[in-house]
Amino acid sequence: MAAYAVSPKEQLKQTAYRLQLAEHWGIPTGARVLEIGCGQGDTTAVLAEVVGPNGHVTGIDPAPPEYGAPITLGDSAQHLQQGTYGSVVDMRLGFTNWSTVANDYDYAVLAHCVWYFASYEVLVQTLREARQRARKLCFTEWSLQPLHPGQIPHAFAVTFLQLVSKFHPELELNIQSPFSESKIVEALECAGWDIESRHVVEQPDVDDGRWEVEELLRLAERADLNLPAEVQSWLKDQGATVRAYGPDFATLPSFSLICT
Repeated sequence: MAAYAVSPKEQLKQTAYRLQLAEHWGIPTGARVLEIGCGQGDTTAVLAEVVGPNGHVTGIDPAPPEYGAPITLGDSAQHLQQGTYGSVVDMRLGFTNWSTVANDYDYAVLAHCVWYFASYEVLVQTLREARQRARKLCFTEWSLQPLHPGQIPHAFAVTFLQLVSKFHPELELNIQSPFSESKIVEALECAGWDIESRHVVEQPDVDDGRWEVEELLRLAERADLNLPAEVQSWLKDQGATVRAYGPDFATLPSFSLICT
C-alpha cells in the first residue's frame, strides 16, 4: 500500500483488520470479486491476496483520483496496479457508469464505504446494482452501538460530523450518512438480498475512531463554520464531552453480513 510509506504502523493495522474480515467472508481462491467503494485500496489489496493469481478484483469508486491526503486515491491505485497484484486488480476511480460493469462476479464487497454515500436512496440503488452483478455479497460497516466505554466518543463524532457535513458539504468530510445496522438491513432487503450470516468484531484494532474524534475536536474549535448558534454551541459542548474520554479513543465495533 502506498500509505505504508507515510504511516506504516497505521497501515499494518488496517491490513490486519481487513484480513480478519476476509477470513469471515470466506471468499475462495480464484473468485471474481467486485469491490464497491474501494477508496485507497486497503481492502482491494487483501482481496487480491485472497483470490490469488487466478482470481480477479474490480474496484470501483466515484471519488476522483486526486481525492485524499496525504496519499491520493490515484497514488494508491497506481501503486497497487504496478505492484505484485497488478495482474489481478482493476481499479476504476471517478466511477459513474454501471453499464460498464460485468454481471458475472462471484462476490460483491462493500467494506466501510456506505457512510460516504450521499443518501439512503444511493445506498439502495447501489445494492440493487450489486444484486444484478454478483451471486453473493459481503457487507461490513461500523456499528453505531458502542460495546465498550472507549467507543462512545467515536459514536459522538460520527453523529456530529454528519451534521456538519449537511451544513458544509464543501468540507468533503468522510461521514455523510452514518446508517444504522437496522437501516442497512432494510436497504439490503429492499434491494433483493437475503442475509445468510452475521459477524461482529467487538474491538477493531484500527485508528478510524481516533481520526474521526480528532476531526470533530478540530471542527469544534473553529469559529468560521457559520453554523446556527444552537448547533455551534452544541458542537462545542460535545467536543468538551468527547475530550473528557481521551486521550485514547477506540473505534466502534464492526458488523459483517453475508448475503445471497
